[in-house]
Amino acid sequence: MSTFSATVTSSGRRPRTSTRGAHGWPAHRCSADPSGYLPEPLPLDGIDLSFTPDAPTRGLRGDDPATLGVRPERADGSRYATYSAAMADLAAPAVFENRPTYRLLDAELTATGARMSFGRGGYFDGVDVGEAAAHEYAATRLSCATAALRAAIPNPTDTFQRHTNLAISALSLIRNSGHRVRDLQ
Repeated sequence: MSTFSATVTSSGRRPRTSTRGAHGWPAHRCSADPSGYLPEPLPLDGIDLSFTPDAPTRGLRGDDPATLGVRPERADGSRYATYSAAMADLAAPAVFENRPTYRLLDAELTATGARMSFGRGGYFDGVDVGEAAAHEYAATRLSCATAALRAAIPNPTDTFQRHTNLAISALSLIRNSGHRVRDLQ
């Protein structure tokens, strides 16, 4: 089983850690246990990267029966095929496309050797399971809803259990002469 348990940064900063996991999921080394972090950040050029374009899909998919409880019903009583299909039909953001991503297949990040392997993925792979699990989490916190989807993902950091898409996100801020900061849209 492959568990992603270290953080790589180019800035030399490590993320804050928490002492507990999300309700219904135990705290895992990746997010909560400081022993899962390397003593020093890894230089990005020291990570051996590999790409397997036709790596088989593994783990939970958006049309898996475990996602049924978070896929809304249509007016005719049938359920949407995936969570992203429901989002697209009911409340799509301005840009909502299943664009290509790199799917993390495996990672070994140690001070003596670092490697990460990737395959092809799609943005909706993450939405269909990750966003659906977040929806289910909120529903269980607000009511007596069951957590069937999250139960099907015992370890959310295990790349064999669910798609793990990698992305680079950026926030651009502009400071004008009036010292006001605004978000670029």
